[in-house]
Amino acid sequence: MADMQLTDLTQIEKTETTEAKVPCYGGVPHNPTGRARSALNAIKFSLTGRTILLTAGEVEFYMSFCKETIDFYAPANIEERRLAESIADDEFRLRRFKTVEDTLFALGTIDHDSEIATEDPDTHALMTMALCFRANSKDFLNVSMYLQRTQRAIEKNVKALKQLQKERQAQEQAALEEAAKLQKLHKMAKLPYDPSQDKFVFSSAAVEREVIRRERLEDARIAHIVAYDRREFHSRRGEIHQYAKEEAIA
Repeated sequence: MADMQLTDLTQIEKTETTEAKVPCYGGVPHNPTGRARSALNAIKFSLTGRTILLTAGEVEFYMSFCKETIDFYAPANIEERRLAESIADDEFRLRRFKTVEDTLFALGTIDHDSEIATEDPDTHALMTMALCFRANSKDFLNVSMYLQRTQRAIEKNVKALKQLQKERQAQEQAALEEAAKLQKLHKMAKLPYDPSQDKFVFSSAAVEREVIRRERLEDARIAHIVAYDRREFHSRRGEIHQYAKEEAIA
């Protein structure tokens, strides 16, 4: 049960894209394509190795958004983190697609502005958007398809991540139960116990807390049986192992 080294999001590498050799004036590419490319930055995930291009204004938000999303899913190993990174990346892509859709409508209000004659601004906006959709229905269909595919990818990865975490947590709990039993055995024999000698990754304090939790649950079970009658509870409590206060091992 060796610890696994995780890659922090702070290790995401940011590198400037390589510029094509185009005429420059004052350090700025003269060619429009060169100017557009000079405004992009390459962001590379350390685990997935996937590189994406972002504008300078998107880089900080993208990294902050991905970190927040990954932290939310709390991955505990590389496999879980890889899925969490994919979810974060797709969540960002989903937001970008929705922005593209909104921008298409915004452009439509400009392109079709003169085609609608009405004094009401809300009516004018709705009608120009309708004209925009009719004129660019294929583009909107493509955006819709991208949105659906990305949403399905997110749902698939979230499901896979939760299943992995469920299995891992079950394994950890089973291992903790074994460690608790061994700790109690050593305690009965008045011997010290180091979980690492049995290749457990838990600290001695963590195992002790689990032992105390189990003993408290047993006390709670007895208390429930006797309807929380203090006298009856204490008459039976002698049969239950007396646990130390948690503060003593915190």
